[in-house]
Amino acid sequence: MKEEPESPANILYVCQDCGKDMYPNKGKLDAKVGDFVKLKFRGEKRNEYMWVEVKRVHVESVSAKDDEYNFEGILSNDPVIVKDMKCGDKVIFRKEDILDIFVD
Repeated sequence: MKEEPESPANILYVCQDCGKDMYPNKGKLDAKVGDFVKLKFRGEKRNEYMWVEVKRVHVESVSAKDDEYNFEGILSNDPVIVKDMKCGDKVIFRKEDILDIFVD
């Protein structure tokens, strides 16, 4: 079954100066397998914010005082701005990259 392209109604354009105000919890959220997290992807001229389903969580010790969480997930949106990605692509990211979280 062929999936329909992302509806323009689901696309929100945000100026670079407003992004920090929209996501005050950036880097403060913990995700687990099965959660959907919103990440920023860089396009040629603009950024695109998309949902990624978390598939794996890795913990690697960075220093004696804290751990860095590394995540693997699957892109859950059809990119409009970022042309070198597609829905279903593997995405690797850090806790600091998580802008928002949706728990299903």
